[in-house]
Amino acid sequence: MEGLNINKKETTQARSQEQIKPKHYTEDAIAKIQSMYEACRTNGTCDPDGIKEIIESSELSYMNERITKGEVPSFQQVLAISKKVSEELHSKFNTLDEEELHEIEKLTKRLEDRPNQINRAISGYSRSILRFHNLKRLKALQTDHNTLEAFEKADHDRRRNHEILIESLQVFQRTLGEFNIGDIVDEESIDDNDFFPKEMLLDRDQIRDWAVVTKLNNHLSFVEDEVAESNN
Repeated sequence: MEGLNINKKETTQARSQEQIKPKHYTEDAIAKIQSMYEACRTNGTCDPDGIKEIIESSELSYMNERITKGEVPSFQQVLAISKKVSEELHSKFNTLDEEELHEIEKLTKRLEDRPNQINRAISGYSRSILRFHNLKRLKALQTDHNTLEAFEKADHDRRRNHEILIESLQVFQRTLGEFNIGDIVDEESIDDNDFFPKEMLLDRDQIRDWAVVTKLNNHLSFVEDEVAESNN
């Protein structure tokens, strides 16, 4: 009986180990998915399920889940609310006097450009993380002055791009607040003119993870579209 119990315990442990997904750190997830995206783009080797698995088993899974559940807005929602508010404001242009019109036109133009700023910040930050990751691996193999200098610069660029990203989201939030969007847009996710949750905008790590998940899901969408097109 004792031997039988040991076998049952070993079987349970083995099954538990099979159910545990491998953990991908953020930098590794970016590097792997970037490689899979490039493989799909250049030679047609497309693996959307593989990309999904990496995202879902990475440190980023919690943010991906929050976006999916609608707890945090996606970049598509950033575009949508910007467009919706902009269209509403354009419809009111003919009700304003010249001075008001000039001011609202300037604010509207700023609003319309905010998503582009966020998108550029996401791309710049994602590239800086990938470069930092590659140089960190190289630094582990080579310790010459040029490699160390390049690594330090990559680290500085990564931090700088992180600041640009944070600022882009905070500016977008403030710009929406200028329009008192709670009165213009009927949307449950907006509370006291907050589009992004306050706790997210105060957390550098959440902003980082939101941006990275956005970029990786863009890669996933591209790969899924390529697969769908090849099946037609």
